[in-house]
Amino acid sequence: GGRGATGPAPAQGHSDALAVLQQAVRDKALVWVGYVDAHGATASRLVKPVSIGAGYLRAEDERTEMLHTFALHRITAAVRPD
Repeated sequence: GGRGATGPAPAQGHSDALAVLQQAVRDKALVWVGYVDAHGATASRLVKPVSIGAGYLRAEDERTEMLHTFALHRITAAVRPD
């Protein structure tokens, strides 16, 4: 495939990330979520999205089984693990 783009691939669009998250909620699937933390650093976490609404993603941390809330505007990417 390819879109005839030259140079490095552009970063994943925000709407693409949201689509991945919404699908993962339906599938109860794990997703790597890339986000900007409170200090402005980028981080990523493997979580299971539970719900999306009111500008927030609620997702369960796979290891600790704790529920985390991510502001959607801070999410930079969402990728299903291979």
